[in-house]
Amino acid sequence: MVMLGLGVFNGPSYLGSDERKTRALPLIDARWRNGWFAGTRGIGYRLDTGTPFSGGVRLTVDRGRDEDDADALRGMGDIKARPELGMFVNYKLTPQLDLGSSFRYGSGNDREGILADISLRGTHPITPSNRLVGGLTMTLANTKSMQNTFGVDAAQSLSSGYAPYSPGSGLRNVQLQIGNMTMLRPNTMLFIRVDARRLMGDAKDS
Repeated sequence: MVMLGLGVFNGPSYLGSDERKTRALPLIDARWRNGWFAGTRGIGYRLDTGTPFSGGVRLTVDRGRDEDDADALRGMGDIKARPELGMFVNYKLTPQLDLGSSFRYGSGNDREGILADISLRGTHPITPSNRLVGGLTMTLANTKSMQNTFGVDAAQSLSSGYAPYSPGSGLRNVQLQIGNMTMLRPNTMLFIRVDARRLMGDAKDS
């Protein structure tokens, strides 16, 4: 099965920014019966165990951050785009409710960033062609990832004017998602989603 589409996104210029940016991105989702998948969300393999548990491995890309993305980043330098190796495990609580977890390694200029997500996702049919979708996700980060994204080292302090800051590992953000999926035709779907994300702990204090 192959799905192709175009997504239009409006959100912060970078994680934690109060400036917003609108961008369009192609959406690709290809899945094969043998468990392999590829697309916008990465390349990987999903194992269906025939039980409520499923899981797999995947390769994704962390897009990094450009100091030209916003005035507030001047002097902070770029965070390079990096490949991330990851794995995921999901558990189906009910036919409409899933508990998910994922692990990613390799982000940041030193390639030592680690991120873990724990999520609860659900769907609720409204009509045969329309359904409500939603989710709640918590993201945890190790010290390397937090320092790359929210920290200010000595060199960055000199070039940016910010005081040095060394965040620790822990809960990085909580994200609430709600959306609507409508089948316009047998092969055409419209999906609209709104996310609300709140930084937590040392990330919020940056």
